[in-house]
Amino acid sequence: MGNIENVLDFEIHEHDLGSIIDEIYINMSVVNKLFERKFKHPLFCPPLEAQSIMHNATKGRKIDLIGLIAAIGLVLDGICEREIKMIIGDAKRIKGSINKFEALLKKEGISYKPSTLSTLRTLHNVRSSTSPIHNTGPKIIELLQELNIRYPIESDREAALTILQSLNGCIKEMKDWLV
Repeated sequence: MGNIENVLDFEIHEHDLGSIIDEIYINMSVVNKLFERKFKHPLFCPPLEAQSIMHNATKGRKIDLIGLIAAIGLVLDGICEREIKMIIGDAKRIKGSINKFEALLKKEGISYKPSTLSTLRTLHNVRSSTSPIHNTGPKIIELLQELNIRYPIESDREAALTILQSLNGCIKEMKDWLV
């Protein structure tokens, strides 16, 4: 009977990851529509394959945490930085798409939560600190702890769930800013 419970638990978790990924993309679509109403272009322009990469990294028994982290990096790198630069003007001194987005929010007087942008930066920095993508040593431990993931990672599935929930929470929060 213990085996059946484990199988049922596994199926629920597998479904949850795929559902969260789909919800992330639905929420990004809503954010894009709200952003387009205000600024005439979307906020997120991730490569089309990023969603498939996220799904492939999280299905089956073995989670490809590195692949998931890389795909989330693609999503965050897919913030339409060029269009934001046109709105905020002198953006040459501002590095990074999340920083440019924050400058836009400030310039336009849009109320936002700095902690949400901090979480987005942490998610992006996890990608930039993950071996074999990048090898930055102990910095990854600090970043994972900021996301409430203990190191060493005991469960790739739980870490993936936490990472996806963090990204989804940030995107949901952005919807409130743009209404």
